[in-house]
Amino acid sequence: MMPEMINMTNTLRLNEYLTKSDEKKTALNAAYADYTRQLEQIISSLLSIQADLKDILKAEASIIDAHDSGKTEKKTRAKSKK
Repeated sequence: MMPEMINMTNTLRLNEYLTKSDEKKTALNAAYADYTRQLEQIISSLLSIQADLKDILKAEASIIDAHDSGKTEKKTRAKSKK
């Protein structure tokens, strides 16, 4: 009878430990899922910002090209007037 009670007590303690361990693992998995979602949102935002910056650079490059070709045209006209 005594060894059986000891085994039952040990089984009960193990069950309590495993239950607490499982709860902590579940909480950790939930925190990791939140972390992953937040990282995905950050990456999505960064990719959107990157695309916007590329568009801005393209627009600035075309403005610079238009400005430079305007200068070249003015220089050519000035030389031909002489």
